[in-house]
Amino acid sequence: MFKPTIGICTGKGEHTGCGQSGMIMTNSRRLCLSCEQKRKTKKPIKKMTDKKRENIKTSIQYYRIAIASHIASNMGKCPCEECGVNIENPSGMNVSHIIPQSVRADLYHNPLNHNILCKVGDDKRNWSKSCHLQWENGNRSAMKIYANNMKIKEELLNLNK
Repeated sequence: MFKPTIGICTGKGEHTGCGQSGMIMTNSRRLCLSCEQKRKTKKPIKKMTDKKRENIKTSIQYYRIAIASHIASNMGKCPCEECGVNIENPSGMNVSHIIPQSVRADLYHNPLNHNILCKVGDDKRNWSKSCHLQWENGNRSAMKIYANNMKIKEELLNLNK
């Protein structure tokens, strides 16, 4: 790691220095503090639109309702729909969509369009065994919930024709 040193701001590569003596902040660019600050262009922070803010609120509410109804239908427990492991602290990360928002945004908040899946699975040391990860990126057809999810997917896709 380069420690700042006192030297002449010469610049290096595509960066040109001011030639003044001062604190050199990086070895790779050989720029003084003021030249280094001028080099960095700050990106403006985009303001969140009201539509985006409302969509986030709707999603948070959707996740809460999905988890609460799952817990209510399972007598106070929150089992993973794939492996049956009890999810100790369920959150929105446990809600996995059957049809993703990128495919059909209008179905994203549909109460039929999700499963409650564990993030860790039955092996807490191996995240690759996570049921959520398996549904999102793995071999879906090997999962127990696959056949039922395909029926639901077909119903949802025919819903708005």
